[in-house]
Amino acid sequence: MFMSFRPPSLILQKIVCARPNATGLIWTSVRYQSVGIVDQKTLPDLLEKTRAIFPTNKIIRHKARQLLELARETDGYSTPVRIGIVQSPGIEPGLLTDVLVCDPLDSDQAWYTQLRQRQSEKKANQWVRFGENGVRSPFLSRELRVIQSETLGDGSTRNELHREEFRDIELLEINDPENLHSDSGISETTTAVQPSSPNDCHLYIYVKTRPGEPLEINNYPSLSVLNTQIQETGSSFQLQTQGEIAVDLEKARLANELLMESPNNVSRYLELVKKSNISALLFTLSRETSANRPAALLLRSLLSDIDEQLKFEEKPDLVKEVDALRKEIENWAQMSHFELQSKIAPYLQDVLIQRFSKITQIVPNIDDFDLVLSKYLFDDETYIQKSMFNFTPVKCHGSLLESTAKLNYLEGKIDLLLPANAEPPQPLAHPVAVLKHKVLNKDLPDLQQKISRIVLHNLATINLPAFAVCTVGHVIDYISMDTAVAVVVLSFAISSNNISKAVFRHLDAFRKSYTENLRTSIDRSLEHLRRRLNRNLEQNGLNKAEKQQLRQQLSNTLDKW
Repeated sequence: MFMSFRPPSLILQKIVCARPNATGLIWTSVRYQSVGIVDQKTLPDLLEKTRAIFPTNKIIRHKARQLLELARETDGYSTPVRIGIVQSPGIEPGLLTDVLVCDPLDSDQAWYTQLRQRQSEKKANQWVRFGENGVRSPFLSRELRVIQSETLGDGSTRNELHREEFRDIELLEINDPENLHSDSGISETTTAVQPSSPNDCHLYIYVKTRPGEPLEINNYPSLSVLNTQIQETGSSFQLQTQGEIAVDLEKARLANELLMESPNNVSRYLELVKKSNISALLFTLSRETSANRPAALLLRSLLSDIDEQLKFEEKPDLVKEVDALRKEIENWAQMSHFELQSKIAPYLQDVLIQRFSKITQIVPNIDDFDLVLSKYLFDDETYIQKSMFNFTPVKCHGSLLESTAKLNYLEGKIDLLLPANAEPPQPLAHPVAVLKHKVLNKDLPDLQQKISRIVLHNLATINLPAFAVCTVGHVIDYISMDTAVAVVVLSFAISSNNISKAVFRHLDAFRKSYTENLRTSIDRSLEHLRRRLNRNLEQNGLNKAEKQQLRQQLSNTLDKW
């Protein structure tokens, strides 16, 4: 910056009394009065409610959090205003920052020289703060910033700023503008967003070389600086752009450099300052970052985002969409029962009963019988020929794979069409998932225990006694080797037959129970979807009125400033 808070001097008097043609940031229609700190009792509560009632709109939650930071001040205007600076291609990197923070009256320019070396470092973002890395720019400090004034009307009225309303300013050079073009933030999902990074900005400045070129930054308050040569005589027609101020930054930087070279260049310095119109920009920034002004600008922006979200939620064909969704839910139930009869029942009979009731499958898998069955039930598919008259195999499976995917889709569609209040995550939201959890954690382990007991019982009551008797008989030469082997083999055949029959009965009982539970879970899931749709319909009507009321309360707070 080319101005500094120094003891009164001729230079400072001429600069401070300059008549800047100042403009304001976008959203300058906000009514603003210096009425002190934000109401500590109402606004924070409204902002917390805003974050809760718009749980999936990340832009609204982000701005509400920023406003909370400003609204909870307890010791004056102590929260710094963070300003992001974006420059269009073709403008020298760091030009505006250099002009703003430079202090040509400082006898020690080492910190400024070091700051300018940042341009050689390839960083996406660069913070410039008072006291950080030796930076001691008066522009960034509320205690050192020059108090400016502007002349209004016919020149007899002056608008002065007050130091007690100043805030510290932090600048963020954004060298990758592509990252600013994020989505609108309009909520189209029901997944709550994570807290935002604290390194965000309240206001933005866009430096450009020609009129137009708006900066898309999620509807944040922004000021466009048109870097152009100020015409000394005459001008030209151009499109009028709100929130735009013309400044010749090259002249402003040259003025700083001349004064840093020698105090004798003060006349040339003042001449360049006047021609560059930099005083207007400095006055604008001092005014727009003072007192409640940043909060008012940000609140106005938040109200605009809320209006966009409410407009998005106004669905003119909602009744038709709800009716279509109800029919889709009923069709899901019918198709789920069809899947159960045509794909799950044949699979259970062919794989579960015919395959796993054989002794060759039971004994090798006895230790992990539940894990093997769970894999076949929930993770496996196979082609089965369902009839001797139909030679085309059909892909079958042991669980409601297709229906579960469709069920999750319908749940998401209900919440997208009619967003409800934020709820804690429920991993077992619908009865189909509950049944799967029950089968994996209770039914299959119980089945394995029963089968293990059957195998051990037959080994203990048939095979081991037969083996022991044959061994002793052969030792005392009472039974021949051939007879002993025949008896042992016969005992294994008897035990295997007993095991297969018993396992078949238990597997068949499990199949019947599992099939009936699937049928019941489909009916319960149908009721689950119906209740969810009706609940969201009811809450959507209540939320809409609550959101409108909240929007009006925030607007009333803004009108009081």
